[in-house]
Amino acid sequence: MRRKKIETPVLLLNGIGTALLIYYGWMYLSQSTHITNPEAMLVMEDWEAAGILLTAGTVPLFIANFGAYLYLWRDTVTGPARLLFFLPCLIAFVLAVHYWTGGMRESNRGETKGAALKTECLYAERPESDLLHYWTMK
Repeated sequence: MRRKKIETPVLLLNGIGTALLIYYGWMYLSQSTHITNPEAMLVMEDWEAAGILLTAGTVPLFIANFGAYLYLWRDTVTGPARLLFFLPCLIAFVLAVHYWTGGMRESNRGETKGAALKTECLYAERPESDLLHYWTMK
Protein backbone atom coordinates (compact mmCIF):
# COMPACT_ATOMS: atom_id res chain seq x y z
CA MET A 1 0.00 0.00 0.00
CA ARG A 2 2.77 2.42 0.96
CA ARG A 3 4.60 1.56 -2.24
CA LYS A 4 1.63 2.58 -4.41
CA LYS A 5 1.47 5.94 -2.61
CA ILE A 6 5.07 6.63 -3.62
CA GLU A 7 4.94 5.20 -7.14
CA THR A 8 1.93 7.20 -8.35
CA PRO A 9 3.34 10.73 -7.73
CA VAL A 10 6.78 9.72 -9.01
CA LEU A 11 5.26 8.31 -12.20
CA LEU A 12 3.08 11.41 -12.59
CA LEU A 13 6.04 13.78 -12.13
CA ASN A 14 8.10 11.84 -14.67
CA GLY A 15 5.26 11.91 -17.16
CA ILE A 16 4.75 15.67 -16.79
CA GLY A 17 8.49 16.32 -16.97
CA THR A 18 8.91 14.19 -20.07
CA ALA A 19 5.91 15.85 -21.77
CA LEU A 20 7.37 19.31 -21.08
CA LEU A 21 10.77 18.15 -22.31
CA ILE A 22 9.24 16.97 -25.59
CA TYR A 23 7.29 20.22 -26.04
CA TYR A 24 10.12 22.63 -25.25
CA GLY A 25 12.74 20.43 -26.88
CA TRP A 26 10.76 20.45 -30.12
CA MET A 27 10.27 24.22 -29.86
CA TYR A 28 14.01 24.68 -29.32
CA LEU A 29 15.14 22.31 -32.07
CA SER A 30 12.68 23.70 -34.61
CA GLN A 31 14.25 27.17 -34.14
CA SER A 32 10.85 28.84 -33.96
CA THR A 33 11.39 32.57 -34.49
CA HIS A 34 7.85 33.50 -33.48
CA ILE A 35 7.72 36.19 -30.80
CA THR A 36 4.87 35.39 -28.44
CA ASN A 37 4.77 38.68 -26.56
CA PRO A 38 6.48 41.52 -28.48
CA GLU A 39 5.58 44.13 -25.82
CA ALA A 40 7.39 42.28 -23.03
CA MET A 41 10.32 43.80 -21.19
CA LEU A 42 12.59 41.00 -22.39
CA VAL A 43 11.50 40.14 -25.92
CA MET A 44 12.41 36.57 -26.85
CA GLU A 45 11.85 34.30 -29.76
CA ASP A 46 10.26 30.96 -28.94
CA TRP A 47 13.48 28.98 -29.31
CA GLU A 48 15.22 31.32 -26.82
CA ALA A 49 12.42 30.95 -24.28
CA ALA A 50 12.45 27.18 -24.76
CA GLY A 51 16.22 27.08 -24.14
CA ILE A 52 15.86 28.98 -20.89
CA LEU A 53 12.96 26.79 -19.74
CA LEU A 54 14.91 23.65 -20.61
CA THR A 55 17.77 24.98 -18.49
CA ALA A 56 15.48 25.73 -15.56
CA GLY A 57 13.76 22.35 -15.84
CA THR A 58 16.85 20.18 -15.91
CA VAL A 59 17.30 19.97 -12.12
CA PRO A 60 13.63 19.22 -11.29
CA LEU A 61 13.61 16.63 -14.06
CA PHE A 62 16.74 15.04 -12.58
CA ILE A 63 15.02 14.83 -9.19
CA ALA A 64 11.94 13.21 -10.74
CA ASN A 65 14.11 10.76 -12.72
CA PHE A 66 16.10 9.92 -9.59
CA GLY A 67 12.85 9.20 -7.75
CA ALA A 68 11.82 6.91 -10.59
CA TYR A 69 15.21 5.19 -10.42
CA LEU A 70 14.76 4.57 -6.70
CA TYR A 71 11.09 3.61 -6.48
CA LEU A 72 9.66 2.39 -9.80
CA TRP A 73 9.76 -1.20 -11.03
CA ARG A 74 12.59 -2.39 -8.78
CA ASP A 75 11.69 -6.03 -9.24
CA THR A 76 11.05 -6.12 -12.99
CA VAL A 77 13.75 -3.77 -14.34
CA THR A 78 17.25 -4.54 -13.06
CA GLY A 79 20.83 -3.74 -13.89
CA PRO A 80 21.91 -1.12 -16.42
CA ALA A 81 18.39 -0.87 -17.84
CA ARG A 82 17.39 1.12 -14.74
CA LEU A 83 19.73 3.89 -15.92
CA LEU A 84 17.29 4.56 -18.77
CA PHE A 85 15.21 6.46 -16.21
CA PHE A 86 17.83 9.23 -16.53
CA LEU A 87 17.47 9.53 -20.32
CA PRO A 88 15.02 12.50 -20.23
CA CYS A 89 17.32 14.38 -17.85
CA LEU A 90 20.31 13.67 -20.07
CA ILE A 91 18.47 14.98 -23.15
CA ALA A 92 17.40 18.13 -21.28
CA PHE A 93 20.98 18.67 -20.09
CA VAL A 94 22.40 18.29 -23.61
CA LEU A 95 19.86 20.76 -25.03
CA ALA A 96 20.56 23.25 -22.23
CA VAL A 97 24.32 23.04 -22.78
CA HIS A 98 23.75 23.47 -26.51
CA TYR A 99 21.66 26.56 -25.83
CA TRP A 100 24.24 28.20 -23.54
CA THR A 101 27.25 27.38 -25.71
CA GLY A 102 25.73 29.27 -28.62
CA GLY A 103 24.51 26.41 -30.74
CA MET A 104 21.74 28.37 -32.46
CA ARG A 105 22.75 31.99 -32.10
CA GLU A 106 22.36 34.42 -34.98
CA SER A 107 25.99 34.22 -36.04
CA ASN A 108 25.70 30.46 -36.43
CA ARG A 109 22.48 30.65 -38.42
CA GLY A 110 23.99 33.02 -40.97
CA GLU A 111 21.39 35.74 -40.63
CA THR A 112 20.23 38.12 -37.97
CA LYS A 113 16.93 37.13 -36.42
CA GLY A 114 17.23 38.61 -32.94
CA ALA A 115 14.07 40.21 -31.59
CA ALA A 116 15.93 43.26 -30.29
CA LEU A 117 17.45 43.86 -33.72
CA LYS A 118 14.01 43.59 -35.31
CA THR A 119 12.71 46.27 -32.95
CA GLU A 120 15.63 48.58 -33.78
CA CYS A 121 14.99 48.10 -37.49
CA LEU A 122 11.36 49.06 -37.07
CA TYR A 123 12.39 52.39 -35.57
CA ALA A 124 15.20 52.91 -38.06
CA GLU A 125 12.81 52.65 -41.01
CA ARG A 126 10.77 55.63 -39.84
CA PRO A 127 11.80 59.12 -40.93
CA GLU A 128 13.31 61.30 -38.24
CA SER A 129 10.42 63.72 -38.34
CA ASP A 130 8.07 60.93 -37.25
CA LEU A 131 10.36 60.03 -34.37
CA LEU A 132 10.59 63.64 -33.25
CA HIS A 133 6.85 63.97 -33.52
CA TYR A 134 6.43 60.79 -31.46
CA TRP A 135 8.71 61.99 -28.68
CA THR A 136 7.26 65.50 -28.51
CA MET A 137 3.70 64.17 -28.26
CA LYS A 138 4.47 62.19 -25.11
